[in-house]
Amino acid sequence: MAMIFVFVWGGIATSVLGTTSEVPKRLLILADVSGSMQKCMKAYPRAGEDTPKVHVLKNLLVRLAEEIVPGPCESGIYRVRYIPGDKAFYESFLPIGGYEKKEVLEKIQNEFITDYSVFNRRTPLADMFRQLDEQEMGKMEGKITLLLISDGQENFYGPENEKKGPLAEIRRLRKKYEQNLTLHTIFLGKEDSKGDSLLEKMAALGLGKSFSGRNLLENESRMTILGKMISEGSEK
Repeated sequence: MAMIFVFVWGGIATSVLGTTSEVPKRLLILADVSGSMQKCMKAYPRAGEDTPKVHVLKNLLVRLAEEIVPGPCESGIYRVRYIPGDKAFYESFLPIGGYEKKEVLEKIQNEFITDYSVFNRRTPLADMFRQLDEQEMGKMEGKITLLLISDGQENFYGPENEKKGPLAEIRRLRKKYEQNLTLHTIFLGKEDSKGDSLLEKMAALGLGKSFSGRNLLENESRMTILGKMISEGSEK
């Protein structure tokens, strides 16, 4: 017998009888708002000037909110940052839950701050993942999809050799969550750089895919494919 579902952006699929389906998938969008994201990049071919990476990031969030496919998925947005003296390496911008698409778009457009103080250019990727696992992911059931949007400027740990670096952390998370965890990345900055390479390696270890932020904004079909992939949990 067919069932009729009512969907919201990132929400849990529910039937008209109000019953909830299986354990929802979780989509955590990790937005890098560290100091290095205030630097500029070539984002739009027709633009006369370079654009701050954090502005490109905000545009990507808006486009993702427009493209994410409604379904059995809870979504949230977290701002990744480093502030001296603050033990938190991220802050919740949009808590995990189900939202109307209009509500998400308005919140991003009106409340996602791009003009913030720069204490240094560090991005605490490895420490952020450890903290996110302890405080958020470890309490979740079912499949978890992570989408990291960053320039990959991890300056706390050497990405290749340090046992506590970002690549080692992704290996640890994959071992812990196995097939229930997928990590995708979107790179913002100069392509073929160290940051680009780091995000590609992180996505490969997370059994996900890596994307160029500039290419996504230039190609509507790629953005549509990404939105469908991360919200439906498909890895293809």
